[in-house]
Amino acid sequence: VSALVKSAAGRHFFTYFRSHAVERRFARVGLSGDLSSTPNDYVGVFSQNLNGSKADYWQHRDVTSTVQLKPDGSAQVHLKVSVTNASPPYVAAGPDPGTGYFTRVLGARIGVFMPRKATYQSAQLDGKPLDATLHLPKVAGVRNRKFVESTMSLDRGQTRTMGVVYRTPQAAEMLSPSSMVYRLD
Repeated sequence: VSALVKSAAGRHFFTYFRSHAVERRFARVGLSGDLSSTPNDYVGVFSQNLNGSKADYWQHRDVTSTVQLKPDGSAQVHLKVSVTNASPPYVAAGPDPGTGYFTRVLGARIGVFMPRKATYQSAQLDGKPLDATLHLPKVAGVRNRKFVESTMSLDRGQTRTMGVVYRTPQAAEMLSPSSMVYRLD
C-alpha cells in the first residue's frame, strides 16, 4: 500500500469509488483521483485503452507545452501530445485482427486536462483541425476540471499527435513591471 501511496503522490495511480464513504477513506491516505489544486498552469494528459488489449503497455507519450506569456501575466499555451505505439510484432497465427487481447493495434482515448480558469481555443489531430468537445467532468474528486479528448487508433510503430491551444489568465505572477514568474504544476 505504501508503494501505491507513493505512486499516487506523483499522480501515476489513483482510485475512484461509487461509495462516497469508501472514496473519503482512500482520499485520506492520498489515493483519491483529485487533480492538483494549483492556481498555476497545469499539464495533465491521461489515456484510456479502448480495444480490450494490453497494447497500451507499449504506449510512449511525448508532451510538449509551449507557453507565450503576455504582458498582463496571462499565457497562450500550445500543448502537444505525441503518442507512439511501440509494441513488438503480432505473434499469433494469421494477420493481426486489430482488436482483442493479443492485438498490437493501440486504440486509445487521450484526454488533455487544463487549468481551472483556462479558456479552450482549439484542437488538432495530426495537424488537422479537430472538432473536439470541451468536457466538464462530474467525477467526485476531480472538481470539474475542464478537458478535451480525442480517440485514435495506432498500428504498430505509428505515431499520432494531438494539439490543444488554450489561454490561462494570471499564469504568471507579476513581480514588477518588467519581471514575472511563470509556474507549472
